[in-house]
Amino acid sequence: IGGPVSGPMYLFAMGMCFIYSHRQTPELWLRRGVTLIGVFYLSNTCRFLIPYLIGYKISGDREHFLDPLFYRWLGNDVLLFAGLAIITIAVFRYLRLSNKAMFGIAALMTVSATLIGDLDTHSMFGNIFLGYFVGTDDATGYVVSDFPVLTWLIFPVAGYLFGKVHIRIRDKSAFYRIVSPIAILIPLVYFPTGIHYGW
Repeated sequence: IGGPVSGPMYLFAMGMCFIYSHRQTPELWLRRGVTLIGVFYLSNTCRFLIPYLIGYKISGDREHFLDPLFYRWLGNDVLLFAGLAIITIAVFRYLRLSNKAMFGIAALMTVSATLIGDLDTHSMFGNIFLGYFVGTDDATGYVVSDFPVLTWLIFPVAGYLFGKVHIRIRDKSAFYRIVSPIAILIPLVYFPTGIHYGW
């Protein structure tokens, strides 16, 4: 259960946190997004680049350590997506887009990503960097786009818009008594239906 719902929940909560942050300027969000992207590359350097190079030096196993190195080091992950999402929402705020426009753009991006499907540029670096924005895959079988922006932006945008409503609600207990049964009903219908139809 953690697999399908943990990513969307985290990203929804991230969007809500924009509203509860004391400093909400687009410029600050832009800096936070860029910083998070830097943290992503630093993290992947420590998690993949250095250990894989050491592993190759010790074992000489090119297939296990060198072949997937760039996919692991540069490939998309949730930290990179979070940085790109913060930057995108900062741009939305800078342009003073309405709530409907923000949600409409994010929904259109999700539908577009679904229609486009997985792309293959026939270039390792092309697939890796395009995979930051839309689903990509190639013949190597290494996943290079776990959280493409077009597919996943809808979750932090929805959280951001929900947060704008949530912060104004005075009786939050009454609100959750109304909303929680609906929120529980959705996965109770969605997961069995999805499993039945092989979604």
